[in-house]
Amino acid sequence: MRATVLCRAATAVRQWLCFALVAVVPGIGSADTAKGLTWLQAQVQTGGQLASVSGTATVAQSRCEVARTLLELSGPGTAPAALTAALDNAPLGETVTEVLACTQWLQQQQSQIPRTSELQSRRTATHGFAAFEGQTGPSALDTGWALQALASQWSSAQADPTLAWLQQQQKDRWKLCPGHRQ
Repeated sequence: MRATVLCRAATAVRQWLCFALVAVVPGIGSADTAKGLTWLQAQVQTGGQLASVSGTATVAQSRCEVARTLLELSGPGTAPAALTAALDNAPLGETVTEVLACTQWLQQQQSQIPRTSELQSRRTATHGFAAFEGQTGPSALDTGWALQALASQWSSAQADPTLAWLQQQQKDRWKLCPGHRQ
């Protein structure tokens, strides 16, 4: 329940920020967005390859971001089938949790049945999520990605330990405000 509320709140904030940006910056909403969308669609080639390779992201991360952006800008069913198929066919052992979470989110948005077991197999004994299968040390980033993807399917009993783990990481390590007392 709590995870669902968090997921809905995060989605509402993202949507509000997008609408606010479109309202504040003249001309961003129609012609520029359409031009960018056309360019991005042209980057997806047969077989799910992208026209250019990122210097900072893996191929799977790039594919996932492109598919997610296309869905966000164009609506359900607009991510090219070759792109999502390439993500679905990636070797599980070589796929980072971030990409598994993104793939699951894409499946949910396209009314497919998400394969949650692959993502849940990354959950560690401490209730965080590891980057790769077989790793025992969780990371906050991978845990956040996994929680976002699983939130709509999890009960409070499943989500609460993961949220508690993230809160503990924040308390222990993420001192974002120097001099701030907790």
